[in-house]
Amino acid sequence: MNALKSPLLDSPAQWLIILVAIIGLVLLAAQAPSVSFGVPACLLFVAIALVAIITWYFPRQFLQLILLTIPFDFQVTILSRSTLYVDLLPLFLAIPLLADLYRRRRLNALVTTPLAAYVLMAILTGMTRAQDPFWFWGFSVRLVCGLILCIAVALYKNERDLITPVLYPLFILTPYALYQISIGSLGTLYNLLNSHYVMQPWTGRAYSFFFQPNNWGGYCAITALLAIVLFLLPHTPRDRTLAVPLIACAGVGMVTSGSRGAWMGFAAGLLCILFLTNASKLARTIAACFTVITVAAAFSTGTFTNRLFHVGGFIIDTRMVLWEAAWMFFRQHPIWGIGTTNFSFLLPGLVHWTYDTAAVHNLPLQIAAENGLIGLLLFFIPIGLILTRTARASSTSRHALMATGGLVAILVHGLVDYQFVSAPQYLYLFFFIVGLAVGVSPCQKSSAEC
Repeated sequence: MNALKSPLLDSPAQWLIILVAIIGLVLLAAQAPSVSFGVPACLLFVAIALVAIITWYFPRQFLQLILLTIPFDFQVTILSRSTLYVDLLPLFLAIPLLADLYRRRRLNALVTTPLAAYVLMAILTGMTRAQDPFWFWGFSVRLVCGLILCIAVALYKNERDLITPVLYPLFILTPYALYQISIGSLGTLYNLLNSHYVMQPWTGRAYSFFFQPNNWGGYCAITALLAIVLFLLPHTPRDRTLAVPLIACAGVGMVTSGSRGAWMGFAAGLLCILFLTNASKLARTIAACFTVITVAAAFSTGTFTNRLFHVGGFIIDTRMVLWEAAWMFFRQHPIWGIGTTNFSFLLPGLVHWTYDTAAVHNLPLQIAAENGLIGLLLFFIPIGLILTRTARASSTSRHALMATGGLVAILVHGLVDYQFVSAPQYLYLFFFIVGLAVGVSPCQKSSAEC
């Protein structure tokens, strides 16, 4: 696939930009109907138009900017009461993507993109049954954003320019996680930048800037695997030098999160990487030893060791209730499920549940309950085909090896958790990994060239 290019601005493009700007303003009006559309609203209108134009002329740089912001879910209050969602920036990528696909007569790429059918099905079958329309549409829009991000990553094949923007935030996120552990709270900066998370309790586990510790641990597990592949198959000596501190930051991040599922996913992904790579034995040995050292450091912390080997009765009891409830919902609605995002709201009507709203804590069961058999097939068949394809190409492509390790980590972690709704950052990282996998092309050269 060819990389994204900045198309020339022609008459249809101008109309497209204007249309996007108008849609943005209408969405703002829908959020805050009582706001007077004076100077602030006009400035916002101009800002939306400028972002659209920048995206049109510099799609590659804008994509890299989005990848840098993946770990952050900042929501900025504007015009006194309206909220600007920074994680909706991927929507702007649709402008150059649609133009590029149309110009190259590759509109079928939108239809054949993995998970496109699942996203469409999840939205269409849930829109009339949503128990909380705001929650449903918020997640649906982010599904679309993730799909756009997936297509953009797949079309932009030079993954070296894409991997490092995803990894660099670790240099900020991990020190802040350590700071949270040291002070025993989320910290002022967390509450300032995540005002919508102010009710989150401190549990002795770091959140960094995520909604939950498990979200933070899952992000660290995936980025650790990407950094390990960067070490094993460097394009330049600088890649290997950069990978070492990134692996350390990701490993420490997993320790501070205390997420058992993250370590499960990381271990499974690492085994796949070490087994599939054609890197030298020395490089694999060094990577494995460095990982062992990081794990040993993790075990030296009593809190982590206690969580790893002692699963409390409360956790076991509640997870079993959630899994049983999901299976009961699936049996009652086997074809289309109960509707996307509805599990938490319908749960108290099925079983005795007096706690906060909860996900199933199992990816297959969550999809089965909410999207039925059709959703399971539309989600896992494409993922299975992608994983098979990337595993076969992992010996010749760094791109494929990263995607294989990342997908395995997400699927294994998904056996004990479901994070797509609670953490847009994790959802986007998943679609980023899928985009890397889709962008893999047959290559007979050495791994350093793929």
